[in-house]
Amino acid sequence: MARNHKNEFKTSRSEDRPIAYSASSAPVKDLFESFLIAFMLAFVLRAYVVEAFVIPTGSMAPSLLGQHVPISCSQCGYHFKVDVPTSGSGSAKAMPLRMQQEVTCPMCHLPILLGMGVRPQAGDRILIHKYIYSFSHPKRWDVVVFKNPSNPHQNYIKRLVGLPGETLLIVEGNVYTKSQGEDLSAWGIARKTNTLENPHATEIQRSLWQPIYHSQYVPIDLGEPGRGIRRLPWRCPWKAIDGQWQINGHRSYRYGSLTHGAIAFSFEQQYHKGFDWYPYNQLKEQHGNLTRRRIIPHPIEEVRIAAAFEPDQLGLSLSLSTTARLDQVSETARALPLVGRIDASGLASLEVQAPGEEIRVLARKQISPLPRGRATDVELWYVDQEASLWVNGKCILKWYFDFDDIATVRRRNRLAGNSFPRITIAVSGSPVTLHRIQVDRDIVYISDDPHGRVGRGTLSKMSPQFRGYPVEILEGQFFCLGDNSPLSHDGRFWNKVDPWIGRTMLVDERYRYGVVPDQLLMGKAFFVYFPAPYAPRPNWLGILPNFGEMRFIR
Repeated sequence: MARNHKNEFKTSRSEDRPIAYSASSAPVKDLFESFLIAFMLAFVLRAYVVEAFVIPTGSMAPSLLGQHVPISCSQCGYHFKVDVPTSGSGSAKAMPLRMQQEVTCPMCHLPILLGMGVRPQAGDRILIHKYIYSFSHPKRWDVVVFKNPSNPHQNYIKRLVGLPGETLLIVEGNVYTKSQGEDLSAWGIARKTNTLENPHATEIQRSLWQPIYHSQYVPIDLGEPGRGIRRLPWRCPWKAIDGQWQINGHRSYRYGSLTHGAIAFSFEQQYHKGFDWYPYNQLKEQHGNLTRRRIIPHPIEEVRIAAAFEPDQLGLSLSLSTTARLDQVSETARALPLVGRIDASGLASLEVQAPGEEIRVLARKQISPLPRGRATDVELWYVDQEASLWVNGKCILKWYFDFDDIATVRRRNRLAGNSFPRITIAVSGSPVTLHRIQVDRDIVYISDDPHGRVGRGTLSKMSPQFRGYPVEILEGQFFCLGDNSPLSHDGRFWNKVDPWIGRTMLVDERYRYGVVPDQLLMGKAFFVYFPAPYAPRPNWLGILPNFGEMRFIR
């Protein structure tokens, strides 16, 4: 019996060996299969669903960044980016700075020195929906990736502005369109805030506001001479025009009276380099990549005014105001005051008052009065011939107008090159503290390139004689522009087409240049999955992930 038990023991041990061997190899086999499946899924996903791209240049800045240098102002703390010069050999590859460069903080005007050898950071890495347009039509203001019509081996990313079957004209920085074959009365402005045309319209417009001044960026030296390396005096661009305010040196402004008080914004104080200046393009300008515009700069008219109001007690009345040419059809259209108002009872209104005329109420709505001891965000927008009033991020009032035909817009005199809107904020009824006071401007699609050439589909009013003509977009074609208008090589200035693309996709020579055939459209950009990483030092490569800049693309 003992022998039998012993033999049985040996047999069971010998039979256990292959089982033990199989069990030890199972995790390795499962891991290999998991990696193989993950690789296959990633390959299928890349081939048929999404694809990753790297933004090489700054034509879509500040929405999307190419290779750039990030800068933090040591005086006011403002973070901004500047584009970098290319190699000059026709390559878009950026190079480390070869000499010390000086850039200027757009908020407090501090000169900032960049040392020799500073390395640019990589551009944003984005994901695109490859086949989304197989199931839905492209929408105006989508950010799209496509093959360059003049060089199909090169990928471009721009904002889709013109749709198939449209006639398009850019006037005074705005886009006007009509369907082909319709008369002049069919022209209308293409509003970026049109939610019927694009469901993400509000997010798109918010991403396109260009900061002019935000009150939280106050320099440490307060602009006093002899402190630091400041060369130009800095003063807060907001000035008290009625009542006693605490403004200078403060990030939040205080008004301590029940009576009427008002402050006004000084554009002359803020735009020390001219308001055609784009902070992102500073290094490109210094290296000759962007010739300084020798034409009159575009005036400012379309703005956003915002502030958070924190009253000490109930009964606060407030107003935000700017000036704009509102539904005036004469060639000498006047800039009229546009006011967004909320009174002590919570009655909100949009108003216009021409000199010597009665107040004209454009829209009105009853809301809750502003609560005491709590900050309420209020914004006034005037953009694309539309005025709107916002409370805590929600639009409560909206009013817009359209011209009878494009001839009115084409023939009216342009605003003078040094024209600024008159922006004010007024309060009464309660002592109040204002936080996060901001002034922003809308994107402007310029009509001229740095050499003074008029772009395709644009009307230039920069010379005594207006120049330019609309662009016709045929079926199966799109018209695309870059957000960095002064330095974007886009449909306005394309003058070449690849011969094969011309023969197969753009057969009609009259409508061949400046458009993107739908066959070259690769997909819609929707997410920045890997922004430029942080660098431990200015001349080091970035290695620390910047999760805070991950974002959806609007």
